[in-house]
Amino acid sequence: MAVAIVSTFLAHRRTMDLFDNRYYKINKMLLRIIGRWPYQSPFEGRVFLTLLLILTGSQLIPQILGFIAVWGDMENFVECMCPFGTAATCATKLINIIYHDEDIKRLVTQMQRDWENVLPGPETEILQRYSERGRKYTMAFTIYLYIAVTVFILGPVLPTFLENSAVNESLSSRLPYIAEYFIDTEKYFYHILVHSYVCSMAFVTIIIANDAMFVVYLVHACGKFAVLGYRLSHMTEYCKFDENDHQSFKTDDQAYRHIANCVAVHKEAIQFADYIETSYSTSLLLEVGQCIVLMSVTGVQVLSNMDDPEKLSAYVSFIMGQLFHLFYSSWPSHEVMDHSTKICDSIYDGEWHRISIRARKLLTLMMMRSLVPCKITAGKLYLMSMENFCSVLSTSMSYFTVLTSMQS
Repeated sequence: MAVAIVSTFLAHRRTMDLFDNRYYKINKMLLRIIGRWPYQSPFEGRVFLTLLLILTGSQLIPQILGFIAVWGDMENFVECMCPFGTAATCATKLINIIYHDEDIKRLVTQMQRDWENVLPGPETEILQRYSERGRKYTMAFTIYLYIAVTVFILGPVLPTFLENSAVNESLSSRLPYIAEYFIDTEKYFYHILVHSYVCSMAFVTIIIANDAMFVVYLVHACGKFAVLGYRLSHMTEYCKFDENDHQSFKTDDQAYRHIANCVAVHKEAIQFADYIETSYSTSLLLEVGQCIVLMSVTGVQVLSNMDDPEKLSAYVSFIMGQLFHLFYSSWPSHEVMDHSTKICDSIYDGEWHRISIRARKLLTLMMMRSLVPCKITAGKLYLMSMENFCSVLSTSMSYFTVLTSMQS
């Protein structure tokens, strides 16, 4: 019992050390803020999560009531859909990451093991290169989304603080989105405004924490396949060959042991990709669905507010954020597919003709499996890829055309 406790503690410490480095520090911080970092103390996690649920609930409920209040008013209904859809997406992502808590912990633990198992030199450099790529993706996504939400929430209210703002215009019309608080909106305008700003930042933090870590998992999966590809294409660097090995049926040789290890690593990489797919599939399905709807609706809002620069800037930033968000999930998912199928090419590049016949049979099995790409799907219905990303844009434009004709 004592040995198990000590080993668990040491594993915990190693994981903490890995995610405190420059590659994953931002992701760890964001997950801790939303109370979903697998290794933070239960008390801290509950406190942060409770505060976040209070914030999101206090904004989501008024938005739902506001959504109901404008039912039947096409113009306000369409205007209400964008922020409401975003809030609903945030709630979905938070529920998903809570439900898949054990799967997330398994992924984090596996990443730690991968760093422990790579050999110093080229293998470590490969994993570092992919980790650096994941860090840059996280930073770009974080900066862009925070800028986009700032433009969206500040756009409508800025004229209120300017001298040339309309004197007789209702303050409530300058709120970032339609919501029903059952209080005098004019009297408590600034209280509601500050509340909406804080909640909007909380919503975006949920999205960033969830999706940035999702992409880090995907990039790490690509790194796992890349390390495996290196081991296969440089197999002569890992074992010594006898000149007669290629004609032998040896039951125990260095090449066979090396290839057997590669088969185990290949299986592990496929399982890692499957864990990612299992953990995020449902969330991705809802994300893709709301993205199609919201981009169509936002396009209508852009056309309707061409003469209103404040609202126009808000909706343009929103639609660009939606595009970037979907692209951000699709591109790394597509990369996982490509990297999983490149294993076959890596085997061809290696000196497979010099290894024993028994070892070659293992390579054949690995080649056959690598012909089936690892896929990240949205609810098993939609394949996350660049091809389907373009299809979503096309579908959104079709719905946009229909909505525009209905509005006119």
